[in-house]
Amino acid sequence: MGMFVMDYKDAILREDAMEWLLRNYYRFPDDISPSKAMSANVSDVIFADWRWVRTLDGEIVFANCIQPGISAEDFNERLKEATC
Repeated sequence: MGMFVMDYKDAILREDAMEWLLRNYYRFPDDISPSKAMSANVSDVIFADWRWVRTLDGEIVFANCIQPGISAEDFNERLKEATC
C-alpha cells in the first residue's frame, strides 16, 4: 500500500484541528455525544466543521470528512511529544 500524501492546505487544516484538540482536551474520548441533527455516530460540530465521528469499524476519530481524521493514536502521540 502506498503512502498517503496530503496537499499543503489539507495538512494545515488538519494541524489546526490537532492544535485545537491539544488545547481543549486532556485525553481522547472513548465515546461521542451523538448529534441531535445527524446520527448516533456523529457529534455536533465542535471546531471549524470538525466533529467526533465513529467510523464503520467503531473507531472514534476527530474529523471533518475531507481531511484525514485524527485518531486516538495520532492525538496521544502528539500529546506525548508536546509534554516531553
